[in-house]
Amino acid sequence: MKQQKIILLSAILLFCTLLLLWAYFLNEVWFITSGAKGQNGSIAEIGISEGTTLLPISRPPQFQVVGTVLATITSYSSSEDETDSTPFITASGKRVKEGIIANNCFDYGTLVEIDGKIYEVQDRLNERYSCQHFDIWQPTKEEAQNFGKKVVEVKIVR
Repeated sequence: MKQQKIILLSAILLFCTLLLLWAYFLNEVWFITSGAKGQNGSIAEIGISEGTTLLPISRPPQFQVVGTVLATITSYSSSEDETDSTPFITASGKRVKEGIIANNCFDYGTLVEIDGKIYEVQDRLNERYSCQHFDIWQPTKEEAQNFGKKVVEVKIVR
């Protein structure tokens, strides 16, 4: 019985040590402790009781808005009727993935925020589209069609 407790405590200690090392080396987590406060100075507002320490969660990325543009947003998928003969390769030469967006004027690698989500310009549209048109890549044609067409403020970030 005593030996089982020692093994259990050793396993818990090892887990906590690994968790802390992961947090330290990756620097992608943060901890909320009893110092967290709501708008009125109360931690109860945000559902945390005094003295509580929560598990680590991803830290929100820090982006600075450097400009905005009112733009038309549409969506496309990797099909030859919507792209060219290499539908899974962007105009910049990268493979398509979630977070890719097409625009004819911004440099490849430019980051934009649309409705709270960050996209990276890595593709181009047909030349008939202006600088105020962005096309978000979707994994399926159905998702692209369901996205529709929107006019929204696009934030250019870095």
